[in-house]
Amino acid sequence: MKVRDTAPICCSSTITADGTTKDPKSTCIQSNKVKCVLNFDQHSYQPGNGVKCMITLIFSEEFRYRSISVRFLGQSNTLFSKRKVAAFKHRFAKYSASQEHFRWYKDVVSSIDDEGSIMQPGTYKYEVTYTLPHGIPSTFHGQYGNVIYTAKLNIDKHFQHNSELSKEFIVESPFDDSSHLYSNFEAPVTVDNSIDFCCCCCRPSQLDISTTIPTGAFTTGQNIPLTVECQNIKNIHRFKLEIKLCKIISFHSTLPETEIKKDVQVLSELILTNKDHFDTKTWAGKLKIPFVDIPNLQKCAIIDVQFVIKTTASIDGALKNIHLNEISLLIEPGKAIINEEANEKLAPLAKEMEEFDSLLLYDTESPPLEYTETIF
Repeated sequence: MKVRDTAPICCSSTITADGTTKDPKSTCIQSNKVKCVLNFDQHSYQPGNGVKCMITLIFSEEFRYRSISVRFLGQSNTLFSKRKVAAFKHRFAKYSASQEHFRWYKDVVSSIDDEGSIMQPGTYKYEVTYTLPHGIPSTFHGQYGNVIYTAKLNIDKHFQHNSELSKEFIVESPFDDSSHLYSNFEAPVTVDNSIDFCCCCCRPSQLDISTTIPTGAFTTGQNIPLTVECQNIKNIHRFKLEIKLCKIISFHSTLPETEIKKDVQVLSELILTNKDHFDTKTWAGKLKIPFVDIPNLQKCAIIDVQFVIKTTASIDGALKNIHLNEISLLIEPGKAIINEEANEKLAPLAKEMEEFDSLLLYDTESPPLEYTETIF
């Protein structure tokens, strides 16, 4: 994953001497004693990169301070509510959790004694660099929690309220292709289920369903080929199968007790119907994986993201949305994971591409064409 470079000014904010925060695009009040601007050298970072924080202090008059420091903080938080029944009353209970990934302080300017020091009018610029630790999750903002990384500038004023300025920066943690998790998803997956229907006035009926996918590892933009075989050995007719690709984000809590809140998002859906009884039918279909944001939250203990294929059945006039099975998938926005069998199938195609490239004539001595000289 490549880190995107942007202009430093895109991550700036401003605070005034009274502690209020102002947008850098707004007009600054001329009577302010101090104006602070906080910038980053990049828009996003990877674990192990150095985050360079550039601080600009502009004083319009003498300013007494005790210290000026920067704090780098990475943490995960969850907060949600659930309805609970107690003493025949319904109430909503709040659940929360917090996980700290790192915390680091750096004094930019400090006073010699407790009386404080005086900054003369003018512009002062400082740089603070912090190296991000390895093994931290990606930045994430969800409905019931987030993973956020911030740099906070704190101005400890002499016998006055402190002024604080906080700015978020983005961390993009790449997926580890050598992780042991990938070995669990490379093989084909087949799930078999049987549904029995009976009541006191009818004979028992049975529906056998088998779902197969070639592998459990995919990337965004791909299609998931699946095969569904249904053995309707009894007199069941007019049934429907719904196969959904879901993204499940689980938010965990530790206070006041352990609880889980799930945010289920349906990414794609496939509906299969059958009207014949005493019949065996096989369907072949595809589930499209859209280009969705997939953060790497493997190192986060209170938020996790899962992808599953859910299969439900509905019988006309009887039962609806009967849960059959769930197939766990590994989906990431990186390169496709191809097994040896797929490589053998792609080898002839790669050979044809090499033969085609050999027929093209390239003039390596001539300089490349300019944009205005290119003819389409």
